[in-house]
Amino acid sequence: MEYQSIKHECAYYLGLSELVETRLAQSANYHYAVTALSECWKWLEGESVMPKELLDSFHDDDDFGVEPSMIIESDHERWNVWACVAVGIVITASIAYRQAGALQLPENLVGADSSQNQQQFMRCFNSLIPVESVTERFRVLLDGLGSSEVTRAQVRDCAFRALHEAALSVAVKA
Repeated sequence: MEYQSIKHECAYYLGLSELVETRLAQSANYHYAVTALSECWKWLEGESVMPKELLDSFHDDDDFGVEPSMIIESDHERWNVWACVAVGIVITASIAYRQAGALQLPENLVGADSSQNQQQFMRCFNSLIPVESVTERFRVLLDGLGSSEVTRAQVRDCAFRALHEAALSVAVKA
């Protein structure tokens, strides 16, 4: 999938993850998802967040973070949410490393932006929000934002607007 910019690519996965991450609110490890998404958005908005911090929010040296939480998750729906958040983080972290001039990505980021990873994201997301037009509507709204407008607040607005419009479209057809 082609994106208007790397900022738009990160925002696409982070924005869609914003739509589902609250489904983890009952999980003891929910704070890992919240913290990881927050760090990714800070980096995307130009704050001083090192790529290693993004990677650590995914999986740190003490086996904490989003990936370990996803691995131990037994509820299928919540596992899909963890997977969405995880893909958003690894794509953002891999881009952050490249932007910082890394010649080689850390092992757990190799292939982060692969089509296989993107397809897994879409499978998991669509199982959580089975209204196919949400991602399409979101993409159109996101592409309408200029690079300076790609902020967490703006992208969230686009994501929730896309969800609302898609839900209305389905309701009207019913």
